[in-house]
Amino acid sequence: MRDFTITETSEIIFEDNKISSKDIELFVQRTAHALLCEKIRNPVGIYLDRSPFQIIAALAALQIKIPYVYLDPSYPKGRNDYILEDCQVELIITEEKYRKTFLGKNVILIDKLEKYSSRREVDQVLNSEIGFILYTSGSTGVPKGVEIYRESLLNFIDGMSEIIDFSLKKIMVSFTVSTFDIFFLESVLSICNGFTVVLANDKEQKNPRLMANLIQRSNADILQFTPSRLLLLYNFDPDLLCLRHVKQLLIGGEKFPLNLLQELQEKTNAQIYNMYGPTETTIWSSVGDLTNSQYINIGRPIKNTSIYILDDRLKELRAGEVGEICISGKGLAKGYVHKEESTEKSFVNLGDRTRIYRTGDKGRCCEDGNIEFLGRIDNQVKIRGHRIELEEIEITMCSFKDIIQAVVICLNENEEKHLVGLYKCKKEIDENEFTNYLQQRLPEYMIPLRIMKVSEFSQTHNGKVDRKMITENYKLNFPVPIIKSELSDNAVVMKVLDVIKKTMNGNGGILPNLYSKLTDLEIDSVTFVSIIVALEKEFNVVFEDEKLVFKAFNTIEDIAVYINHRKLIR
Repeated sequence: MRDFTITETSEIIFEDNKISSKDIELFVQRTAHALLCEKIRNPVGIYLDRSPFQIIAALAALQIKIPYVYLDPSYPKGRNDYILEDCQVELIITEEKYRKTFLGKNVILIDKLEKYSSRREVDQVLNSEIGFILYTSGSTGVPKGVEIYRESLLNFIDGMSEIIDFSLKKIMVSFTVSTFDIFFLESVLSICNGFTVVLANDKEQKNPRLMANLIQRSNADILQFTPSRLLLLYNFDPDLLCLRHVKQLLIGGEKFPLNLLQELQEKTNAQIYNMYGPTETTIWSSVGDLTNSQYINIGRPIKNTSIYILDDRLKELRAGEVGEICISGKGLAKGYVHKEESTEKSFVNLGDRTRIYRTGDKGRCCEDGNIEFLGRIDNQVKIRGHRIELEEIEITMCSFKDIIQAVVICLNENEEKHLVGLYKCKKEIDENEFTNYLQQRLPEYMIPLRIMKVSEFSQTHNGKVDRKMITENYKLNFPVPIIKSELSDNAVVMKVLDVIKKTMNGNGGILPNLYSKLTDLEIDSVTFVSIIVALEKEFNVVFEDEKLVFKAFNTIEDIAVYINHRKLIR
């Protein structure tokens, strides 16, 4: 592929409204014309609510060869302001309701495009070598902008199409936020390959019931998930009935638990691909077909990409030896915006000529030629003189029957470090048997001091496990004194309390009462959704959409009062 052409069979569906390829092209050309009229030379910002115009704006920028950067209206203003200043954005594509947000700045209002022509000369382009800029979290406390080449994006589209069969018209449901690099696959790549892109709205992105309904209603046959987002769906639909017609599952962005793979192999008919790659090497750099695999691997690199396993001195290791995963090839980014020191540290030369990106990930090359991802180098901790890899403990925990996800955190209390192992399972396990299992496989100093079952793990905005939030929540809530329940005689209240206790699985010995605040019970937004689903089944009521968000209720009493009201009007 040499450009970002809109294929005739492509279309976008959003909230049951369909935009044909002809109309996509019309909106793209009008947006492109609007950009050209402004005669800008710097990156353009895209500041839009979830809608097809997030995709249209990106396609317009790509077609006239001007870099774009997504901004999220839900992010703090300070973060968005930093991004705008850091990459020197001259113009923002936005909508009328956000006009006041950008007073004094040049804007193109996506809902006012009618005045622009839908025709432009083919040679009217700006010829930037950069396709887009994506901001990732930075270790210094401020985000880092990664500059991705246009050629890298084109190579990515070609590389994916060679490994995964995109030849037939497909229906892709997009749940990923635009500021996560893998959104490019669900949007631009899909449109260029003639897919129907069904764009989930904000509620459908976060609510597993709505996610499942959208997948089934759309007859989706290809989906892309992080393991954490897929586990959220699994928690709602343990039989994975919503995936029964899905033909291809693309899983990536974090560690893929073996038990989750086994569940997918058993309960779906989909081809299962494990995707791997940091933003700095353009979205996904390798793909592993795990459809019939007995172990987790990230497969082999895509076209024009090489993966090396290197030691601390950047010497290549033999098969089976563990080292750092380093990547070279057409996918490598230019570097970080205005951060030369970080760029020079992460992008280095191997020998005289080969430029590589040091991922900070551990891996090894297996005898069959596939690469195995073994976690982050920087998740190594030291306890009582022992160097410990947290992922090693998590992998061992996940190898126990019925454990589908595990996170190990390291706490430092009274200048003494200790480990806490948190796990999620598909059905109850014998914790004594589980502890014995770990003791038989791990040295004593690697056994978590406390092992706890949780209903869900906090996730980042991108759907990955949020280790920082998990650690902060644990510190805030444990150890927690047991609160004796003040059970009311009201049958609704008693049932609500019972459902919440079962959903919480008795976390930390917390016993909720009528006046307990949800925030005091370590109930996050994901757990809250699980509770609502259980309450709907218990009381045969349907919560209104605006009540499906965590902030809708303060206490358990609020929930009981609401259910009583719904029962009366039913």
